[in-house]
Formats: sequence, structure tokens, C-alpha cells
Amino acid sequence: MAASYSKVNGKFRVTFEYGKAEDGKRIRKFKTVDTEAEAIKLKTEFDYNQQRGMLVMKNEFTVAEHLERWMKLYVEENCQETTAYGYRNIV
Repeated sequence: MAASYSKVNGKFRVTFEYGKAEDGKRIRKFKTVDTEAEAIKLKTEFDYNQQRGMLVMKNEFTVAEHLERWMKLYVEENCQETTAYGYRNIV
């Protein structure tokens, strides 16, 4: 995960790399700014936040959908039945 920028048609395009999705495709977001200084600032902020583990990827999951997915992919595979039962009641 990293950020980079390049000049495109007189403007600067900043690319934010968030890693790979479950299907193996890269997750990238783009932002176009007018000056190189703005591009450098965005790149620096992204890299700083990434190094400190502060990046949060925006997605289209609701909290309920995320919790259901977590229950299925993590809890059912890694927790005892009584723990899973307790989590199900909370969720």
C-alpha cells in the first residue's frame, strides 16, 4: 500500500493503493489536484496514515452486513461454540 502521483494534462493525479481485494484485484482510489504541492501533501498524508495503521477503507457494507460476514468468516472458524453463541446474541 502506497501513494503516488503523476502529471496528467496539466493537473496532478494522486493514486492511493489500498492493497488487494478478496478476488485479487488491486484496490485503488484516485484524486486529481491542480498543483504539485497539493499532490505531495495528499501523498504524504496517505503514507503517514498508512504507516500508523490509521487508514480506513470506505466500502458499501453496512455495520450489520460486516458483523454477519465476521460471524461467518471468523467467529465460526476460530471460536468455541459458547463464544459464538454469545456473539450471535449480541449481534
